[in-house]
Amino acid sequence: MILWSAIFALAALVAAIMIYAGLGKISRPKQVSRASSEEHFRVQLAEIESDARFSRLNPVEAEESKAEIARELMRQRAANTAGDNDANEQVSQYGKLLKFALPITSVMVFALAIGIYLLLGSPEQPDVPYVAHVAAVEKNQANFNSAITKVEKQLQADPTDVRGWRVIGPAYMQARRYPDAIAAFRKVLELSPAPTADEKTDLAEALMMNNSGTIIPEAITLLKSAADMDKTHVRSRFYLASEATRSGKWDKAIALWKELIALSDGSERWLEIAMQGLNVAEARGVPDPSQSQAGSAQSPAVTSQTPGAAQNTPAQDAVIRNMVDGLATRLAQDGGTLAEWTRLVRSQLVLGETEKARQSYLEARAAYPDATKRSQLDNMAAQAGILEANAPDVTLK
Repeated sequence: MILWSAIFALAALVAAIMIYAGLGKISRPKQVSRASSEEHFRVQLAEIESDARFSRLNPVEAEESKAEIARELMRQRAANTAGDNDANEQVSQYGKLLKFALPITSVMVFALAIGIYLLLGSPEQPDVPYVAHVAAVEKNQANFNSAITKVEKQLQADPTDVRGWRVIGPAYMQARRYPDAIAAFRKVLELSPAPTADEKTDLAEALMMNNSGTIIPEAITLLKSAADMDKTHVRSRFYLASEATRSGKWDKAIALWKELIALSDGSERWLEIAMQGLNVAEARGVPDPSQSQAGSAQSPAVTSQTPGAAQNTPAQDAVIRNMVDGLATRLAQDGGTLAEWTRLVRSQLVLGETEKARQSYLEARAAYPDATKRSQLDNMAAQAGILEANAPDVTLK
């Protein structure tokens, strides 16, 4: 109630200010300047006096002319006075009308607004609870599932409808029904007279997601076929470059990433990821973010992008995580340099895998017990909150 009273008072104050401002603008028009309207009479008198002085007019004619001008001047002044009175009367009537019209109009607008709100609004309606929001989401999901069911029934009636399989495949991917998506994309390749690079890559993505992001041999074959079919196909080349990077085939990965980056005009969302992938391959592992930023600054293709707009697909996220997990496995089995351990911990922190980062940090400490050599790693661990509190050998700088 207090809120509505405050709103009402504020609206009334605004209306009063508007009325006051409108009434303040009512003023009388400026009086007509008689000096300008009577100037020509003075000019005529001066000419008559000049003619009389030089004997162009005799004294009698000069006096008659002056008298005529005087009579004309008096008629002009009488007409101006009558016009002023009429104007003042009109202004007075306008002012009276405006004094009534402004308040009435303001009140009408105010009342109309309240009436429309009472008619269409619901001032006593409570806020929609969280349960209602959840119900709305569940309703949308139910509609989505209903649409899938409808397409499935159509495909049962006509299994050779390639358009139906093309529609339901991405729907299965969105619903995370990866085995069904694989079957749908296989039907697309089977029924399509000329399978496209996108259709082959769709099946490869479904196979990857069904295997937790791991690119299996069949998916690699499909991706290579798609890349060979379309020399400008981005998705297939992205996955091939990512797999080469994950497998540690650095030279091949570098070549694939460069081919992919060459297809960009600098505005694509995937360009930042490709630059990071190239940085990984050139660094023979997960790169330092400072190196990634330096590489981006040196590349004219990256300067026109908007990194914040980049959004990975689930398959791309899975590939990136597999790259990091592959490095973690290699370091755990074969060991590595302190820089590689630092890169691994940083990457796991970026991915939000705090526990994995903590474990990797402990393994790095065990492999490099000299705290004076791992100050960068210790500083990063301290900032991330994964530094062991009882570690006496840690030196922070």
